[in-house]
Amino acid sequence: MRPDRPSDPAPRLWQHGEHRIAYVDEGEGPALLAIHGLPGSHRDFRWLAPALAGRARLVRIDQPCFGGSGDASPQWADVARLLARFAADVIGERHAVLGHSFGGPMATAVATCTAARERVGAIVWLASAGVRPHRAVRQVMPIIGAIDRLRPVPVLGRALLHGWRGVLRASGFPSSITADDVARTSALLSRFDFDRHRRAVSELVERGVPTSRHGRRTTPSSSPPAARSSPTSPRPAPDSPGRPAATTCRRPGPSSSPTRSCRSCTRTCADAGHRLPRPRERPRGTA
Repeated sequence: MRPDRPSDPAPRLWQHGEHRIAYVDEGEGPALLAIHGLPGSHRDFRWLAPALAGRARLVRIDQPCFGGSGDASPQWADVARLLARFAADVIGERHAVLGHSFGGPMATAVATCTAARERVGAIVWLASAGVRPHRAVRQVMPIIGAIDRLRPVPVLGRALLHGWRGVLRASGFPSSITADDVARTSALLSRFDFDRHRRAVSELVERGVPTSRHGRRTTPSSSPPAARSSPTSPRPAPDSPGRPAATTCRRPGPSSSPTRSCRSCTRTCADAGHRLPRPRERPRGTA
């Protein structure tokens, strides 16, 4: 059910020493801590709050260095410990943690913190980064690392930040994202460790913590904020309405090469069960 309007109240502030976290706490019921992706803010979940009204207490935060929150270390373990302390003070009770995009690994890090192990009862990954980097991530991560290394360089660093900001905006992120948001994102992502994330997920499984994963894996430049992501229909089956019917590849011989890319096999299309897209028909009246 889609709510009639989003929930967008003014955030509160939690202070712990020199650290400050902006957050919105609304609703009643089982508590859910929502962690946005990078870059982002608590407003990424402004449509989720009214959808959960009366069923859950949603506490959505600005991650450190984003939105109204103060600066913090760019190390993932340090941020996770800070968020675990925030949850202990503000939520108090046992709760679930939801992470969107690269907020998913942060949610995992929070759930495996020593201070939060007894309080986190479940974890939800929403279009989260996986435990292994797929090809797109392997291509993007070196670029992000280079941006993080070069951003202190006068002129060049600022130009790279503005260029990557343009990439994020073209991917669906809001125009309100600043070059400083991109700098903080590159600082965090360049320090992300897939091996550590994989071990943390394994720990959750071994402990029997309920987990739920929704949506496709994300890359640092392809996952706009959750509130801006429009629902998409499942990809139709090869012969279902909405996709052209497929033809069967019947090229003889085990070593023959396909004339077009085969969806089932990248080397040979000799098997009769392998399928190719039907060639696009030319409009009538054309040569």
